[in-house]
This record gives sequence, structure tokens and C-alpha cells, in this order.
Amino acid sequence: MNKIPILACKYYIGDKQFDFREIRNLESTLKDPKFCNLEKFPEILKEINTRLVDRQSLSLQAAIEPFKANNFYKKVDKSRISVVSGSLSAAVYPILEYVDSACTNGPNFVNAAAFPNTVANAPASRLCIWNGFENRVTSLSEGMSSGLDAIMMACDQIKRNYTDFVWAVSSEENGAAAVFLSGNSPCRDIDFPSVAYVNHYESRYVGNISNSEQDKFIKELVNSWDLNDGRTIMKKSKDTTLFSIEPMLDFGRMINLILDNEADRGIIISLDRFGMLSILEVKR
Repeated sequence: MNKIPILACKYYIGDKQFDFREIRNLESTLKDPKFCNLEKFPEILKEINTRLVDRQSLSLQAAIEPFKANNFYKKVDKSRISVVSGSLSAAVYPILEYVDSACTNGPNFVNAAAFPNTVANAPASRLCIWNGFENRVTSLSEGMSSGLDAIMMACDQIKRNYTDFVWAVSSEENGAAAVFLSGNSPCRDIDFPSVAYVNHYESRYVGNISNSEQDKFIKELVNSWDLNDGRTIMKKSKDTTLFSIEPMLDFGRMINLILDNEADRGIIISLDRFGMLSILEVKR
């Protein structure tokens, strides 16, 4: 199996719930620096007494909620649905709270709710529990690229026949993104069309290299994929306060370009300040 079908791409950012086809209508909102401002938005949420782990869990649930409307889950075996979750804040914020608590109160009096591993895994686990998904649950935190890496890990699980369907999701302080992926054989048994496909992908640590070195490395990597047919658009994700959600928005933007016949494939590139590179091809 060379390419993995994409069945859906959903978002819940701030208080907005939308599908990838609606991204263009929201572009001005998404570019507004006041939208989900990390200095103000978390303070508003704290006023209603919600924890980071709760906000991320509820944002993920809100992102996938519209998918229930078509009764898709009634047609598939939920024991073969997995969740792979990527996030920056799910690990970084709890680690900082953990260290602060240990320094303030001593290591024997650390708040158990601040344990990094427990908190980082909670949103993905809750998504499975709330929806009855019974297969694998995986959480990872690799900086801004965590969302794209979640998609890559989901593709690997499908290729190895560990699962039939995967929600590859990303959750941050200010929202969530979710991509639903399928194996080829289950797609033949359900009436739900693929919007595009994930084909080539790569994730690695490249370190602190110059912009010219970055461009050279990316060019060589893409050339190794031998993409000679059709029109290709490449987009390098910005490093914004949406963290791992930003590359996931670019993922949705690329699907739009393909469906609107503006491109045959899109290549999403995420290279954050920590030197984590993730690059993924979406194609017709």
C-alpha cells in the first residue's frame, strides 16, 4: 500500500468548529494575531476553571463531533479504530508545572495531576473512551511537527495492518485538528469517499542548520521521491502560537487545492526552531 486514503479533516480552534473545505472562509480570522492569543485566551479559559488537559480533550472531541452525523461509525468495527495524538503543549506545559511544583513544595509533594506522561496521554485516551474506539492509543510530542508526525505514525500503523482506521489528531492550548485515515480494504466496504491520499512522508531531526542548508536538504529529499507527474505546490508552515495545529491547517489547505484542481499534489513542510523536520505529500 503506497498511499493512505484521507476520509476527513476537521478542526476546532477557539470556539470555531469547521471542516477543511471551510478554511478559505476563515483565512482572515486565522491570520488575526488576536485570534486565540496565547497571552489572553488561556486566561479566559482559566476563569471558567478548566485545565489544559480538559481543554485539549474537549477540543479534540469537538473537532471530530461532526463526523458522527453521517452515521459512519455504525458501518465500521470500532475495535479497529485507533488514535494517534501529537502536541507540543500537552508535554511542555505539564513539565514546567511539574518542575515548578517540585521546586516550590519539594519532590515528595508534587501535584499528581501535573505528571507530564499522564497529562500528555490523557486527550488521546479520553477520545477513545468517549467514542468507544478500542484499538491503539498513541501520544507523542515533537514540537511544532507533532501533528504531521501523528499522521505519519497513523499511516505506518495502517501499512502494518495494526488498524483499519486512525484519527491522527493534534491538540494545543487553543484548539485541535483531526485527520481521519483509512486502510484500502475497509474503504471498499463503506460508502464514504476519500478526499485525497497521503503518499510520501519523512520525519527527522536536522538540528540548527542555515536556511540555505535547509532548502538544499528539503530539495534533495523531495527529489528522491521522484515526483515527475503533475503539478506540485510546496508550503512551509509558519511557526505560530497554534503550534502543531498550524501544519495541520496547511494539510487541509493542500487538500483544498487538490480538490479545486489547482494542484495534483501538495507538500507540507514543518521545520521548527528546535530542528525537527517533518515533510509530507498529499496527492490526488
